[in-house]
This record gives sequence, structure tokens and C-alpha cells, in this order.
Amino acid sequence: MGSRKGNVITGEALLNDVRDAILEKMTDRDFGNDDREKVATDVGVSAIKYSILRSASGSDIIYNVEESISTEGDSGPYLQYSYVRAEAVLTKAGKIGTIKELPQKVETLEKLLVRFPEIIEDTSRDYQVQRLTHYASELSHTFHNFYEKERIIGEKDKDLIVVTADMGAPSL
Repeated sequence: MGSRKGNVITGEALLNDVRDAILEKMTDRDFGNDDREKVATDVGVSAIKYSILRSASGSDIIYNVEESISTEGDSGPYLQYSYVRAEAVLTKAGKIGTIKELPQKVETLEKLLVRFPEIIEDTSRDYQVQRLTHYASELSHTFHNFYEKERIIGEKDKDLIVVTADMGAPSL
């Protein structure tokens, strides 16, 4: 794409292409048609926005549809997936209502969470939005690693809950 050469793509055309790619990946998922369209549009918007925001101001943006819609790695849908997973943990914690101290093993996750105000301040001061997107990806990746390695909420031992529902999830 290049405006000097006349190779311009509209935002609407890009969103339609991304949405179509997402719909193709959703063929084996059990969604109603209205839900399928809404999810594809929401994930498509997230994929495009994240791909743009992760680039430094003034730099060229190289957009790859497959990378942008991936639910693994550095993408908007990955952040959405992380958010949904965290919300599910908080919902389960609220239903069970048992609280336990966090184990020492989550030190990396805790350190990242504590840095959130600093990241926001730096991002707003320097107008470098890619810092926030990098932080969000790092936080999501760390949360997924923690989620995979640690038993957070279990059926047999209800004392394994490490969060409370009133803590809320961070807005990204």
C-alpha cells in the first residue's frame, strides 16, 4: 500500500478482509450467526488497532493479517483472550468465595502489575503508545504462564483461589 502510487486501501476494506479471515478460522466454533459476526468484527477491530498502536510514531507499519489475528503472541486478539481468561478466574473466585495468599512463585507477575502506573505515566508523557502495548503483551504472556503452571481454582481444593472477585480486572 502506498498513497504516492495510488495503492490505497480503505479502513472499511481492511476491516472486511480481517473479519473474513477471522470468520474463516471460526468455522468449527459453535456460535450463532449474529454472535459469529459480532465476534469477528470485535476481534478484527482489536487486531487492526493493536497492530497500529504497537508501532512507534512515524515508523512504517507492516500489517500481516495472520499475525494480527493470532490468539498467541503479540496481537490484539491475544490480549482479548487474556482478559477473558482473567475474567473467568475472577468470576469463579466470586462464586466460590475462598481466598488464599498468593504463593511466592508469582513474583514476576506481581512485579509487572506494580509497574502499571509507571507505564501509563511514561506512555502519556512521551506519547509512545507502543510502550503500553508491549507492557500489555508482556503482562498477558506472564499471566498465561502463571495460569498454565499454577492451580488457581480447583474443584477438589477450594482453598486454591488466589484472587478475589472484588479486585477487578485491569482495563487494557
